[in-house]
Amino acid sequence: MDERVKPGMTVFDADGKRLGKVTRCDPEGIEVVRGFWSPFDWVIRWDEVLDVEDGRVRVARGDDELLALAEGGMPESWRRGTPPLVAPPPCPPSGYAPAGAPAPGLGPTPAMDPRG
Repeated sequence: MDERVKPGMTVFDADGKRLGKVTRCDPEGIEVVRGFWSPFDWVIRWDEVLDVEDGRVRVARGDDELLALAEGGMPESWRRGTPPLVAPPPCPPSGYAPAGAPAPGLGPTPAMDPRG
């Protein structure tokens, strides 16, 4: 929590666009409201506050990203490409068995035999 942030301060996004004013400060973040007749509001986490100076708060996200989050979507900057497919690991060399399995060529031991 940044003690310098107070209700009434103007909030700007990462692109320098005015988002609105701080209306509430909570332990998790700040509430920002823009507009009176058709309000938009956002909750911005404290770790997204980049700078506080001269009554202005600058946050790490643009308003498009904040709107996507508010609508339950994922901002474009959070999207990542699909990771490349990775070939499965090679089979163990013959003579080896997976953990818990009997060694090749050996039958189950009495302790491992499910038939008792």
